[in-house]
Amino acid sequence: MRKISYTIFIMLLLSLLISAQTTWTKINPNTADYFNGVHAFSSTKAIAVGAMGSIWATTDGGTTWEPRISPISEDLKDVFFVNATT
Repeated sequence: MRKISYTIFIMLLLSLLISAQTTWTKINPNTADYFNGVHAFSSTKAIAVGAMGSIWATTDGGTTWEPRISPISEDLKDVFFVNATT
């Protein structure tokens, strides 16, 4: 009986995790650059980095991306911020 209860619990937990996942939507941002890393601050604001030091920002959930000034020309592989103001 205990093994059946445990199995049912695991199955319910897995079904909740699967149904809680959001879906990804492919977009065509207004850039030819590839994004190697993206950090999202919220559902609307994010920063992306990529080839040749490119830095891009969105404030509308990724529908449009605006370039930011980058002081380097090497490929950027990833981006991370501690919070939205750093």
